[in-house]
Amino acid sequence: MNTLWLQYITLLLQVKKEDKEKGIDIDEATMQTNLCGKLVKADFSGARVKIVKSKNKAMVGTVGLIVRESARTFVLISEDDTVKTIPKEGSVF
Repeated sequence: MNTLWLQYITLLLQVKKEDKEKGIDIDEATMQTNLCGKLVKADFSGARVKIVKSKNKAMVGTVGLIVRESARTFVLISEDDTVKTIPKEGSVF
């Protein structure tokens, strides 16, 4: 699942880089804005994440594979095979 996600996100984020390589004039700020917009809309199911900051200090350091995403949460299976629901707000991945 993670391998497929890596292929998906690589393809998604390379579009503007390829445009720049083709000689299409894109300034750095525009390129960053486009990448951020794509990341916001990207599907993260299958991504491997680590929680580096959270309002819930017990979640910091948790590593797992995202199996479901909603507008406000990620549901992941952690390395110890437990299912955890992590709020997006107040967390840094």
